[in-house]
Amino acid sequence: MTEVSIEGGRRPGILISGHDLKDLEMLLEQTEGKGVDVYTHGEMLPAHYYPAFKKYKHFVGNYGNAWRQQREEFTAFNGPILFTTNCIVPPLSNATYKDRVFTTNSTGYPGWKHIVADADGHKDFSEIIEVALTCEPPRTIEHGSIVGGFGHNQVFALADKVVEAVKSGAIRKFVVMSGCDGRQRGRNYYTEFAKALPKDIVILTSGCAKFRYNKLPLGDINGIPRMLDAGQCNDSYSLALIALKLRKCSDSMTSTNRPSPTTSLGMSRKPSSCSSPSSISASKTSTSVPRSPVSFRPVWSMCSSRTSALPASPTSKTISRSSASPDRQRPSHRPPDSAVLVRRAS
Repeated sequence: MTEVSIEGGRRPGILISGHDLKDLEMLLEQTEGKGVDVYTHGEMLPAHYYPAFKKYKHFVGNYGNAWRQQREEFTAFNGPILFTTNCIVPPLSNATYKDRVFTTNSTGYPGWKHIVADADGHKDFSEIIEVALTCEPPRTIEHGSIVGGFGHNQVFALADKVVEAVKSGAIRKFVVMSGCDGRQRGRNYYTEFAKALPKDIVILTSGCAKFRYNKLPLGDINGIPRMLDAGQCNDSYSLALIALKLRKCSDSMTSTNRPSPTTSLGMSRKPSSCSSPSSISASKTSTSVPRSPVSFRPVWSMCSSRTSALPASPTSKTISRSSASPDRQRPSHRPPDSAVLVRRAS
């Protein structure tokens, strides 16, 4: 579990956005001792949760939110930005940050310098460092910190504590809101949904969808945060493992100790796929078998039939359970080079 600052500092900074942790490692190595701080943006936030990166004292925090707010946040950051593997919002013609953006891997944009690796896979980020040293420190646009680092290994380590909270009824349900955020106005649905959830429900999340609610004062349940962030969208596999682990633990519980059996797993999708969230659904548990507190049902069924105070949902598209099978191999932190990573914003 890691607490990450979301404030700007007093030294010049470099903002790294995207998913590629190897690029981040090289950047941290090359900036060490140079008087420059490194901040994450968007999907790079979960890098703060990895023990290997905690040795870098100049790796100071996360700046901003999801990809959709790049224009405003890059302007306020003041320093250079490095895109690794991420969506790019084309800058406006009068953008003040256009001359301090660099790209690498499969990202790129006309007029921005692209950094390639040498034969040994090494990348030279010295030009980015030189630009950073000429810039003002990032302007603070938010105050406080956020907590994350709840991949399946961390949650498994807390399994006894979590199961005890489930047994006692302190935790009644787990809801998954995971995936990629969109810029549509209707996406504030997820913020309102998180606010309206009863205090005995825990949110499991990953991907940049988390930025819709990861700074809300959701509190905790017996020391367990009500929002458990597993990491990048690549880490969504952890959520399936957590669900399976909770189900296995619940099998040892007596039926008299079991809380309400409905646990809803709703997964948001990229706006290019559909403008509303998708849900994972499965058939109901047989009445002859003790019902588990971890079952797969659409979020919307819980909203309409069990918690009328929650906001009404948009139309959802159903994903078959087989397409969300935990047997699928976990994807690499690096997407294929052929991936299209430029997103146009109005």
